[in-house]
Amino acid sequence: MHFNGNRSVRRGFKPTVIVGESINSLLSVSTPSEFGAYLVAQRKKLGLDHSDKVIVFHASIDANSITEIEIGVFKLPIDAAFPLADFYQLDRKEFLACVMRVFFNEQLITLRETLQTT
Repeated sequence: MHFNGNRSVRRGFKPTVIVGESINSLLSVSTPSEFGAYLVAQRKKLGLDHSDKVIVFHASIDANSITEIEIGVFKLPIDAAFPLADFYQLDRKEFLACVMRVFFNEQLITLRETLQTT
């Protein structure tokens, strides 16, 4: 340790840096891992525990599928998006747009192009 003016400074000291930043909106989610991290944070914020019996009103959704979604894997049918949005208490339209953008981007682009030409 040496002194720099009035402060003591440790040689080689590097302050703690938080890697990445928290995602505040579904609009800023761009990767499957960010999507999963956002849902985990939202679930914790709501005080939901997915290890308990999951009550999502869709036949394809269970605790295992919630776990998969939260690690960034979306293998559910697209009609599961609204029940999931309700489970996480998120806006349905933003949630669906995020799912499409992150997991089905090519299909989303095709749909947008098709709608522009009709």
